[in-house]
Amino acid sequence: EKFHFETDTDGEYWFTHSTDEMPLTSHLKPERIIAIDTKGPEIQIDGDGQVDGTIDANLDLADPHKVSSLRVLVASDVQRQWQTIENSTINPDGSFKITPVENWNQIVIHVTAVDSLGNVSTQSKSIRRPKIASGPPPLIAQNKPQTPNGTQPGAASQWAGIN
Repeated sequence: EKFHFETDTDGEYWFTHSTDEMPLTSHLKPERIIAIDTKGPEIQIDGDGQVDGTIDANLDLADPHKVSSLRVLVASDVQRQWQTIENSTINPDGSFKITPVENWNQIVIHVTAVDSLGNVSTQSKSIRRPKIASGPPPLIAQNKPQTPNGTQPGAASQWAGIN
C-alpha cells in the first residue's frame, strides 16, 4: 500500500488502483486524494487616501484552501510603529476604513496571510495622501491676445505693404 509520488505542480491528485482480477472501468472512484499546495494566499491591496486623512482600502485574498490567519498592519510617516487593524473591522467583501489620528503624508498597509496548510504570503502597499493646492488663484489674462508682431489677431499691421 505504499507508493512514491512526486510533482512540481500544485494541485489535487486522485489515486486508485486496479488488478488483473478487477480491471479498470469507467466507475472508478478515488481511494486517496492528495492536495499539493506550496504557495501562500494571493494578496491584493487597493486603497485611496482621502483629503480628510481617512483611507478607503480593500483587501482581496485568493487561495485554493481556506485562509486560516490574517494580520493587517498600518504605519505612517508620522507614526512609524505598526498598528494592528482588527480583523473584525474588515467587511466580508474585504473593504475597510483607516482613520489615522496623525496628519500623515504616506501610509503603508502590510498584510500577512496564512492558508490552512501553513503557507505564508505577505504584501505591502504605500498610499499617499492627496495634496490640495494652496495659494493665490491663477491669473486670468485681461488684455486681448496679440500676435508675435504686437498686433491683435485679424488687425492690419501698420507695416503691411512696406517692403
